[in-house]
Amino acid sequence: MRAETLVVALVLASASVPAAAEVPPHVLELRRGAWDTSVEREAAGDVSGARQVLLDAWGQHSDSYEVTVRIAWLSLLLEDEELAVAAYRRARALPGAGPEATEGFSSALTVRGLQRLEEGRRNEARLDFDEALRWSPQRDDARRGRQLAASMRLSAEFWGAYVGVLGDTPAHGGAGLVSASFHLNDWLRLRGAYRHLRQKVTIPVGTSQRRAESTTSFTQNDGYFAAAVVFPSWGLEGMGMILDVGEEGLVPGQAARLWVGRRWGLSVDEALIVRDVGASLQLTPMAFVWPTRNIGFGAGARFTVDDVGVAVAGRLGASVVTESIELQALGFVGRTRWAVMHDVPSVMTLAGEVEGGGTISAYVRLVDGFDLGVNGAVSVLPDEEQSFTYLSAGLGLRVRPPLETPP
Repeated sequence: MRAETLVVALVLASASVPAAAEVPPHVLELRRGAWDTSVEREAAGDVSGARQVLLDAWGQHSDSYEVTVRIAWLSLLLEDEELAVAAYRRARALPGAGPEATEGFSSALTVRGLQRLEEGRRNEARLDFDEALRWSPQRDDARRGRQLAASMRLSAEFWGAYVGVLGDTPAHGGAGLVSASFHLNDWLRLRGAYRHLRQKVTIPVGTSQRRAESTTSFTQNDGYFAAAVVFPSWGLEGMGMILDVGEEGLVPGQAARLWVGRRWGLSVDEALIVRDVGASLQLTPMAFVWPTRNIGFGAGARFTVDDVGVAVAGRLGASVVTESIELQALGFVGRTRWAVMHDVPSVMTLAGEVEGGGTISAYVRLVDGFDLGVNGAVSVLPDEEQSFTYLSAGLGLRVRPPLETPP
């Protein structure tokens, strides 16, 4: 066997992958054992190092099918979708390409499409999902992504909840909420909601020696409508509302939200409610950050200015979003009055003054297009002589039917 042939044979044996012909000696030396080193680093949890040793030895444009596929796979693990897509695309064109390259290519396109969808780049996301489905028509995740990326999208929610107040004047009842959101195109969204709340209030009468109880009812009906322009890095929404609150009658109001940023940024909510006793103005600045794609945090405060005075409540929130579950939690400390919940007119809000508490909501995917929602809230309703505890527990269904059918 000739010497140069022996050298190539040794390289192949040590790297476990084909080597290109007429490779300079210093490159052959760099590649010697690179594959095994990459496998060892991945097994030790150093995925970035596992990829880098291959890139150092072969670069991004290797003629080795096995190396190119492995670089693509490690890039996908590192959430580097751009390199993963490029490497899988190259691997499919190399001699000896197998079905794993096509499946990996479709998977990388899907992941990149979901990332672009999260960034608001819906048109680019649709192209990724379409190409992923072209090479792998049975990919459910790409099909779901294509439905979410549709330029026209509809989402509806139906909620029912128990609402109660514990204290010397207890109240028990229920609430129902129907809401809908419709995207006319990639940048224009309309929302509307209606909420009905009814409670039976028990009022103690008489003296401590001859105490009796009387009951009355409290009813509240709320209607909301909002329009928003939504872009990848900012958005603006305006909302009008009308509240029919017990003996107080009709209470009109408006709200608005401005947000800037994607993975981190700032949002500011504004609300104005006009009551007989005077207007109530609310401002809620919040800073948010998503350190990963699935976990987000927010912190800020709600300022209320009305006929009673100025009230301030600190707010802290957290979100966890995965393919199968969404979880949102919000806690607040301090007083707020007639708080407007801008994200969704929720079943747990109650007209009046609230001091401290929190809410938690979760959506769990049942099947494509249908999510089960659960919601719970607890807060303190202050009074001159005592404090009441407000509780609610709700169950809902979110329906997101596709308006565009993937190819």
